[in-house]
Amino acid sequence: MPTHEVGLYVPDTIWLSKVDVEIPVRSDGEYIGRLHISQGSVDWIGARQQHGHRMSWEKFAEFMTASGSRFKAPSPTATGRRRPTR
Repeated sequence: MPTHEVGLYVPDTIWLSKVDVEIPVRSDGEYIGRLHISQGSVDWIGARQQHGHRMSWEKFAEFMTASGSRFKAPSPTATGRRRPTR
């Protein structure tokens, strides 16, 4: 199985409703692309690609439910994360 490196760049000032996050991804040391997360969608931009692939959060949820592997998710409080309040 390849070794994956996943980085995260977060700007100094974070406005949770306005910030986009880009996550570079490497497999066995080779850059394979980046995941772009925004309020409206999740995008994948592969290495050496001029165009990315965009998916709405609703479609992403459907895709992951249909295609992803099941696992027991940690509770937000067990990992030190709080649920967002409205």
